[in-house]
Amino acid sequence: MPGTPDPVLGSDAATLVASVLLAVATTAAAAWRASGTQRASRPLRTATLLGVAHGAVLVGGWALVRTVAGRFWTAPTAAPGEFLLVVVGGLLVVTLQAAVSLGWLAARGVVSPTVGLAAATALVWFLILRVGGESDPLGLYALAFGPVVVAALLGLGAAEWAVRRALDSVENAGET
Repeated sequence: MPGTPDPVLGSDAATLVASVLLAVATTAAAAWRASGTQRASRPLRTATLLGVAHGAVLVGGWALVRTVAGRFWTAPTAAPGEFLLVVVGGLLVVTLQAAVSLGWLAARGVVSPTVGLAAATALVWFLILRVGGESDPLGLYALAFGPVVVAALLGLGAAEWAVRRALDSVENAGET
């Protein structure tokens, strides 16, 4: 069908499995680092660096898959400015979603945004591992889905933190 992306790994099932495995590996490695001993000293710095690394891995994977598949830039009429917008926008969004999630983990020990990050990362890997089509998945994700995911991860972290604080206050009230 014209305009439909093709899975690089040959099937949607193989692409889905690979996407989940890549997401778990990249997210678990970053989460392990964010929850480490450096957490208490510089959580903002830790989250920022891990977010940039996470974003670089995803955008690097996007570029690698497209280069190997021979479809680095799928829109033949795109101007260099549009290409730069796709790359920078994609990098910004995937970096922000990782930095937000890992920031909650590093600063407060809040884990639910990291679980959400794993799911969002699996989606991004799934989109990356499909080439062709009428639009670029990185640009589409950055414009349409990514900002919603960043907001959802912020909200998820705030909700977990609020519940934890409420439970701690109830527990502390019972001790007095």
